[in-house]
Amino acid sequence: MARAVIIQRVVPHYRVALFEQLHKRLGWRVVCGEGGPSHGLETAAGDDHEWLISIPFRRSRRNQYRVHASLDKIMRATSPEALVCEFSPQFSLVWRLVLLGSPVPLAFWSQGWNRERGFTAPVDRLVQNTRLRLMRRADAQLVYSDESAAFLHDRLGSDMPVFVARNTLAIESFPGRGIDESPRDPAAPHVISVGRLTPDKHVPRVVEAFLKLRQAFPGARMTVVGDGPDRAAVEAVAAAGQGSVTMAGAVYDEDAIGAMFRSASLLVVGGSVGLSVNHALAYGVPVMIFDDSETHRHHPEHAYVVDGVTGFRVKGEGTQVLAEAMRDALAAPGPRAKLGKSLMEFGEKELSLERMIDGFVRLDAHFDKLLKSGRN
Repeated sequence: MARAVIIQRVVPHYRVALFEQLHKRLGWRVVCGEGGPSHGLETAAGDDHEWLISIPFRRSRRNQYRVHASLDKIMRATSPEALVCEFSPQFSLVWRLVLLGSPVPLAFWSQGWNRERGFTAPVDRLVQNTRLRLMRRADAQLVYSDESAAFLHDRLGSDMPVFVARNTLAIESFPGRGIDESPRDPAAPHVISVGRLTPDKHVPRVVEAFLKLRQAFPGARMTVVGDGPDRAAVEAVAAAGQGSVTMAGAVYDEDAIGAMFRSASLLVVGGSVGLSVNHALAYGVPVMIFDDSETHRHHPEHAYVVDGVTGFRVKGEGTQVLAEAMRDALAAPGPRAKLGKSLMEFGEKELSLERMIDGFVRLDAHFDKLLKSGRN
């Protein structure tokens, strides 16, 4: 096993279970920047974990994603045999490792391409190509999906080692997972939205569609879980719902969020897809998204929404289209009754934490091979 160190700008709370297992099984540790903005996430900074090493990173006041870190400080503090660095052109360490080289075997951990951009506009192509030029200097790549791996093999060449660690959560530990406490009255379904209230999530659109849905399901209710810059916009739309929409705010306690998922009939995502998909599927809740996987707004988790197996992929655009799709999905006997068995089977097979750990184990074996061949 290689004595590897993962470098991240922040460590989100949902990564703790993964990093604990990587430390236990492989002896890996994690370096992150102490203090500063946290990208709107609850983080592990300040927690007492033997695998977590906090080092001062310098963060931009204007852009919380722009971070400077000293490779020399990291190397002195950890003496690693290999590095796994969070990939972002806004992370100065990436440029340092590319321009001056890494003293030890290096893997970049990314989503493959910039999911916030497409490939149409000249500036978008420039950004994507810059990312690829930087990635070429690493010894390996770590991504979340087969889709991302295929993209990198196509752009970087089939000889670039790419390892897939499915982006997921420690679903095995979720309280009451698989228990269906959704409304028994098919005329009163419970729709849920979970995630940060940011423009890319398009939560106001989901609430608008829900209000249209109530024409067919007047007893329907909706819970919006999350907080962020779009909260006022979401509240403005929800105000027309006459109390049918509950703004729950940010919820990190698993018992609390678990109760919300167990009571939900359907999770609806109007824009960028993230780990809320895994969360919902772990609790047996079908997921509805727009079937638009070619656009920049979809992250790797969109692949977990398999039409007719784990949820519903909506063709077209707009609130009316979404409202009609919700109406059809919620028709008796309801989405959980329709998809419950296939959904839970998919989750057990594809979304366990072991599936994610497997990618790191294979990367560790690659590091070990490089070290034995003299790469240092």
